[in-house]
Amino acid sequence: MKNIHIHQITLDNTSILYTWEKKDIKNINLRIRPDETVYISSPPHVSQPRIETFLTIHKYFILRVLSQIRQQKILHPTIFLKSKDVIYLLGKKMIVQVNHSRSNLIYTENNVLQIETPQPDDWAYKRSLYHKFLRQTATQYLPVVIKQSLKLVRPYGITTPPQFRQRLMKSRWGSCIPYKQRITLNTYLAVMPNYCTEYVVLHELCHLIHPNHSSQFYAFVEKIMPDWQKRKKAMLLYQPYCI
Repeated sequence: MKNIHIHQITLDNTSILYTWEKKDIKNINLRIRPDETVYISSPPHVSQPRIETFLTIHKYFILRVLSQIRQQKILHPTIFLKSKDVIYLLGKKMIVQVNHSRSNLIYTENNVLQIETPQPDDWAYKRSLYHKFLRQTATQYLPVVIKQSLKLVRPYGITTPPQFRQRLMKSRWGSCIPYKQRITLNTYLAVMPNYCTEYVVLHELCHLIHPNHSSQFYAFVEKIMPDWQKRKKAMLLYQPYCI
């Protein structure tokens, strides 16, 4: 796509590949994805030197987050949904148990995620079942968190619940379209404990008032949830389990 470019920059003797996308937005945004890719979006008029200045200013953040992701990958090897693998569901540790069966069934029982399937050795097939299970869990769980979080923003004029969607996403935990009054939440939040999900939901609800990532936006988030940075950091511990 003509508005997406891949470039390379050196930050403190470390070569970094970054994906730069020009979009109809007002500010420059930076994301470090779980696969260690650096993604940056900007308004169409922003030049590459301005982007690289932005990346240089935020180099310590970028390098720190990349280091944290790599450390987590060392501590938590790839999960293949084999028997005795460890995963998390709503922040609760679960042990995987895979059994051969004529039909597909996945459920929890006494801190065990039971996977019954005719294809117990097929990683992709088991993951598709697991994703379906996460969607079912998120469908029940996320509206409850939204309802609870609305109480926090109601004094600031948000009285009507926004439209809600969920989908599996690789690069973000949530998104908001203020003029449509719609928020989208990552299905993988079903992996996270409640205090992490509460942060993501509040973050998106606050965009209904501040539709950007300005200093005013973050000041508003901190006013309502003073420990939001601690909650956001805690999400890194569960990120490796979002398979």
